[in-house]
Amino acid sequence: MVNSMKLSIAIMLVLLNCNIVSKDKDKDNRNEKIGLLAGILASQPTAASTPQTKAVYLASVNDNSISTFTVQNADSLELKLIQTLSLSNVRDTVVSRNKKYLYASTSIGMASYSIDTTTYSLSLIESKNIGVDSGKLCTSKNGNYLYSISANSSGLISIYGTNTTNGALTHIRNVSAGSFPSEILCTEKYVFVVNRTTNLLTQFTINTDSGDLTQSRTIATDTAPSAIAITSDLKYLYVTNSTSNTVSVYGFNNETGVITASGSVSAIGTYSAAVTIASDNKYLYVSNNTSNSISSFSINQTNGSLTNIATVTGVTGAVNSELDATGAYLFAGNQSSPGAVSLIKLDKIGGVNLQKSYYMERNALGRSISTFIKE
Repeated sequence: MVNSMKLSIAIMLVLLNCNIVSKDKDKDNRNEKIGLLAGILASQPTAASTPQTKAVYLASVNDNSISTFTVQNADSLELKLIQTLSLSNVRDTVVSRNKKYLYASTSIGMASYSIDTTTYSLSLIESKNIGVDSGKLCTSKNGNYLYSISANSSGLISIYGTNTTNGALTHIRNVSAGSFPSEILCTEKYVFVVNRTTNLLTQFTINTDSGDLTQSRTIATDTAPSAIAITSDLKYLYVTNSTSNTVSVYGFNNETGVITASGSVSAIGTYSAAVTIASDNKYLYVSNNTSNSISSFSINQTNGSLTNIATVTGVTGAVNSELDATGAYLFAGNQSSPGAVSLIKLDKIGGVNLQKSYYMERNALGRSISTFIKE
């Protein structure tokens, strides 16, 4: 196809040149053909840019700070600590869908930062006090709304409108999320919350016009659910349970919203705190906080069941994780002292290997991690 197009263009060039030489007086005809050729050339496909992870942001709850690490080598993902900003009682961070801003939850509400597109450093835009001890965050798929669960028994989801031009936030309202919510997940149509004292997975339907939430259904989990993930094809949901040390498996129908329990498996570690799914939906990774490990599982593409593949130790106090843009590495936030970002090498058959841990150079417990990926 490409060779045929090149031949066609070459023939047109020859004909056009002949036309210019032999019929120079026919200016309108020549311009028409030049315009046609320019349109064909402009429509040719160009090589797509490869997504790259450019920065990693690590929040520390006891040090009241957010640290920025930049990627120094695109292949090895060598990290360098370039900035540490103070933020009182920071809980979680998330990068906006348009990659311009970073939002951080705090004990009183929310803070927003602009991201320098060259250095990836942060600059504070505003801090918003809504009187809610805010915890984990997620953003709507259209980028217009931000959701935050409360970090205590008040059991709230705070809904914010996001200004995609200047990063400002508008608090819309709070809705009940059930007692002690521990994690929140956004898809295009739904928000999911797990509640660690009532052992429930709760689903909310998103009003895409207003960002408002309506509770749709609940389903039981194992003991003390801590984190939730969904496959990119929206077929399976997974919940880690920090007391029973298991991963609950659910089938999911995105059209109807129906969730179907499919049992659970051992997390191969203790106090399972986070779960991440590979972009191709073939593997799942569980961060185990008190056993200082990350376990990998293969995902059965027919029924979503899990099979343990490997476990890597030495990831001290693993509490949160995110995939690199290429899917070749996993970044893990360490609730160690000092806090750190651990870099986990992932192989093509689900293996996990600890490459290196990058420390914050201060007595800070890493709590939350988020990444900046340049498309």
